[in-house]
Amino acid sequence: MSIDELKLDSMIWDDARRPNSDEWFSVLFDNANDAIFIHTPNEEGRAGKFTEVNLVACQTFGYTRQELLNMSAVDLTLKSKIDDIPAQRGAFRIGKKVVFETTYVAKDSTQIPVEISTHLFKLNGRSTVIDIVRDITERKHVEYQIQKTSSVMEALVEKRTSDLQYVNEKLEAQIVERQRIEKALMESEESLKDLLENANDLIQIVDTNGRFTYVNRSWRETLGYKPEEISGLSYMDIVHPESRKDCINRFGKLLTGEPLTRMEAAFITKDGNKVIVNGSANCRFVEGKPVAIRAILRDITRRRNIEAELTELYKSEKREREELQKESKARSNFIKVLAHELRTPLTPLIASAGLLEEMFQFKPKAMEYRLSHVLHSGAQNLSRRLNELLDLARFESGNMNIHARACDPKPSILKVYAEFVVKAAKHEQTLLLEMPDRLPTIVADKPRLERVLSNLISNAIRFSKEKEKIHVRVKRKENELIIDVQHQGEGFSPEEQARIFEAYHRVEQDRQKFPGLGLELAISKQIVEAHNGTLTLTSEKENGSTFTMSLPITEI
Repeated sequence: MSIDELKLDSMIWDDARRPNSDEWFSVLFDNANDAIFIHTPNEEGRAGKFTEVNLVACQTFGYTRQELLNMSAVDLTLKSKIDDIPAQRGAFRIGKKVVFETTYVAKDSTQIPVEISTHLFKLNGRSTVIDIVRDITERKHVEYQIQKTSSVMEALVEKRTSDLQYVNEKLEAQIVERQRIEKALMESEESLKDLLENANDLIQIVDTNGRFTYVNRSWRETLGYKPEEISGLSYMDIVHPESRKDCINRFGKLLTGEPLTRMEAAFITKDGNKVIVNGSANCRFVEGKPVAIRAILRDITRRRNIEAELTELYKSEKREREELQKESKARSNFIKVLAHELRTPLTPLIASAGLLEEMFQFKPKAMEYRLSHVLHSGAQNLSRRLNELLDLARFESGNMNIHARACDPKPSILKVYAEFVVKAAKHEQTLLLEMPDRLPTIVADKPRLERVLSNLISNAIRFSKEKEKIHVRVKRKENELIIDVQHQGEGFSPEEQARIFEAYHRVEQDRQKFPGLGLELAISKQIVEAHNGTLTLTSEKENGSTFTMSLPITEI
């Protein structure tokens, strides 16, 4: 398209904005910001860097001119739209114009839908592309050129009657072109009307008295009004009482030219329901006077309801958590008191039973020895249970002290292994230890670490059958010391695994065969986690189990 044709385009666009155009259409054109970009395609036919941009382009997209000259249409285009560029731009040929829609992204990351009129032509023998993004800035200049041309034609008519036919033909051609473009504008206007009418957001326009002059379908459906009911409505008719004061203040600010963004208000539907909306609004001015206020809003009622429900759930959860904490604290205090009261008479009982057992140890078959042994063992077992209860109470209350020091874990592992290799042999089981000659240093409370390993091996012995092997494997893996205790026993179901480390929980086969409170694994996990480690279980029903203890390594 030539420069004259571009001017004619501008003249037609300006004429489309004559005073008797529809109010909403005039609003759209008065607020349009059109940009012009010129660039040269690269060897592959793709859009090259911009060689020139206008001021409106800078204002619209927030870049300086120099920044835009270092960019291309691809840089401005939304990533999800980039793949459409070859199809959109590939249709034009020399002298042909292509109009398409895409989305540009401003410097502040704002996504701006644009309509681009792009044209490929030869400039100094080189292919050049001009992109016009709804630009009408040359309208006045084109009007002046048309008036000047008309004056020249009138002078020619007066001077040369013989040239009248020539002038008429030119005018007729312009009229035909004008009619063609006016038709295109009417079609474009219908498309814009359709776009506004079918938008998901609520779009409204009111005059300076607050009377509605336009609302779209989403607005009517959300608030429950019919099209014929809109003309008699004021914006205050739909504002909920709780938002009226704010809306009056905002209306005054808009009339002074202050745009509003991220505003929120409560509306009321025709049938009395409350609707929460948020969005933006601004005022249209003509010759310095406010004439209309436009707003684009979104219904966020459901979101606010969900937020309110979540807030209530959070408060409820907080109350329940506090109650549980109180109950846990009370239980821990009760356990401490109970254990103390039981331990006081238990201490002399253990000592006395131990003395009796020593007195009759040389008569192992005597009734006195058997009774004293049972009494001593039972008292010691009760003492261990009390210690477990106290340990659990200390962990739950946060009062368990871990005396961790840098140490070599190998002696502790060998100590526990030596203790249980004999116990395993008594059950006709084999306890095997796989450990390198040297182990890395860890920071640990050695007695508690030995207790955890004892619990894991004791547990493996309980769940293993005669002739089965129990493996203890120690190794370094990256920055952790890994200790696996594996047995070939029955294993645990997924349901049992999910609760295996819960306090007081015991699996079915454990309850049937062995006494206890079910605290050993719960306490073991607490001890390991107090060392910043982990204790996990890997198991399959009927295929054995592996307890894995991981402890961080300390480099010295």
